[in-house]
Amino acid sequence: ASRAGGDDGDEDVPFEEEEVLDDDTTEQTQSSSSSSSSSFEPGRDKVFALESAVVLWAKQIKSVLVPEPPEATSPLQELDFWMVKCSNLNSLYAQVSSEPARRVLSVLESANSNFAVPFSKLVEEIEKAREEANENVKALQPLRKYLIAMDQIGNSDFPSLPETFGPVMHLIRLIWTHSRYYNTLPRLAVLMQAICAHIVSLARNYANIRDVLLQDPSDVLPRLQSAMDVCNAFKVHFQTQKEKLQQQQGATTSSTPSSSPPSHLWNFPPSTIFEHLDRFVERCQDVVELVQTGVQFGVLDKIELGGSKGKTLSTSIRQVSKDFSAALAQFMALPFDLLDTQEKKFDQDFYEFRKTIKDLEGRLGSVLGQGFDSSGSIESVLSLLNSFSSLLERDALRAEVDRKEALLTNYLRGDLRMVNQEFFARKDDPPLHANMPPVAGSIIWSQG
Repeated sequence: ASRAGGDDGDEDVPFEEEEVLDDDTTEQTQSSSSSSSSSFEPGRDKVFALESAVVLWAKQIKSVLVPEPPEATSPLQELDFWMVKCSNLNSLYAQVSSEPARRVLSVLESANSNFAVPFSKLVEEIEKAREEANENVKALQPLRKYLIAMDQIGNSDFPSLPETFGPVMHLIRLIWTHSRYYNTLPRLAVLMQAICAHIVSLARNYANIRDVLLQDPSDVLPRLQSAMDVCNAFKVHFQTQKEKLQQQQGATTSSTPSSSPPSHLWNFPPSTIFEHLDRFVERCQDVVELVQTGVQFGVLDKIELGGSKGKTLSTSIRQVSKDFSAALAQFMALPFDLLDTQEKKFDQDFYEFRKTIKDLEGRLGSVLGQGFDSSGSIESVLSLLNSFSSLLERDALRAEVDRKEALLTNYLRGDLRMVNQEFFARKDDPPLHANMPPVAGSIIWSQG
């Protein structure tokens, strides 16, 4: 029996023509090929047996021809796919080109079987697919050492991952330019999507946001930023090679205007290959926002306001803090990894969380406004602003400060006017500390 390859190796394709081609049939077949008399017609039972075998072969052959690369989570899977397919098709081609297979096809043609022509076309398809697979393996092979380096990188070395992007994207551009079969969008998309998926997998492991709110923000935020930087770096390297491809085509067009058209460009929407990468970066930004919100609202329990309304406003702030803690606990109880971009429920849940935060911001803005109104001096206003310093980046609170700009200006003008009046009233005879020299004492007094 000959063999045809499957996805996981070779599988048997039974060329058992011996059971249906006896010696007499073989001799008659051979003599018929040189005879000018009427074409040889083997026994109908034997032809039927051969046709049944051909149907079985065709099914097994198509199982090798049809598969396209599956959705890969690593670019090495794409390279391995083509190596396996190449091995399978080479084995298959050797079988259909063998003497037993040719004898079967000869008998079917002599008997004018309806299966002869389709099987001949199937053999041609095998030859074309084999040529493509061998070419693709040859084109992709130089990438392997760089992809292995990417695959083996550890968390401590993750920020240096972009060092491999330059060689990888350079080779991909060369493959696109020179390969006869791997220079189409579907082929490029599979490889690029696999690289993006692998980068995202490495970035998720590096970011390590399990129990993110229990970690020190000064540790987790730089890791998230580094993860986003690496992802964006890959897009930058892609854009660099895209521009070089445009320059290359321009140079080819100007130097050989009458020759065959130069290689086509990467003029496809970036979302075709970067959708997964972009979703991950957006998710990282959401998690950064979540951590920063936790840090900002985490100071509320420490705020104590003074003034005539201090006790009431402080109570309102503590209630906002309790409501925030409840909303945060509800969101963090969701049963999925926050960086899992396949989890669509995150978007709706985070949207609801943001709505709650907006409401809490509005309440804090109201407290801040009342604190401004009850302040009687610039010192009390500055103390109030210092208490809310970590929250002043929030939209509602920043808007409240902007609305109170006139009040702040009036307080500042009043203090400046009072200082100006005191200075000119006492500058000729300033109050000095005991035993203080007149000139030095006057200078110290003028500085406040």
